[in-house]
Amino acid sequence: MNKPKLRILAPTTQSAQLANMILQKEVFDVEIWTRPGSVTEQIKTSIEGQIPTLAICALGIIARTLATCQLPSKENTAAFICATENGDSFIPVLGGHKGANALAGTLADMIHGQPIITTVSDQRFDIALDQTPMGWRLMGSTQVFSVFMQNLLEQGAADLSDAPLWVKGSDIPHDSSSPLKIVALYGIGLDCKFPSVSTSKTLIYHSSSHVSIGIGCERNCPKEYIL
Repeated sequence: MNKPKLRILAPTTQSAQLANMILQKEVFDVEIWTRPGSVTEQIKTSIEGQIPTLAICALGIIARTLATCQLPSKENTAAFICATENGDSFIPVLGGHKGANALAGTLADMIHGQPIITTVSDQRFDIALDQTPMGWRLMGSTQVFSVFMQNLLEQGAADLSDAPLWVKGSDIPHDSSSPLKIVALYGIGLDCKFPSVSTSKTLIYHSSSHVSIGIGCERNCPKEYIL
């Protein structure tokens, strides 16, 4: 199995030592950049080129560089992590729910550091609702999802009566009277009481693990002909 690619920006001697520690773990296909050259230009290249990257440098350098970048869309943003030179802290900067939060956790575990997760849904509800398990698909636009999440964070609870089990297992409080709903729809036969795509009040997930099969036959065909 191919290892996931990871670019590491290590502009100092101590940061290069941390980069080599990660390389020696052989978990990632690592490309290490060290000076000479501009770390600012390397940060910009990684972000605009959508390259999964760990930058072992001050967060301020990254923040200033972001102001000069042509940022990809949220859906296409690669994981970008910032870390301290001693490996104490790993901070997702971009693409938190596109792999950066998980990458920060993996790197922190490898080096015995601490992931600093700042996305509110992870902190409060222990779940990323836009990062679905295999076999599930979130229906609707990024903009609609963002509005739903704002409503959920404000309300603090949702009706999970028809939610997928992986959502029910999170820390989202269940309130059957809440105007916010999280719903699982299975296969092609969609439940007509729910929309087929998400809205600002209803988050819809489709499962691809159920398949509906239609059988063409004459009307009033005896069931014995089918069974």
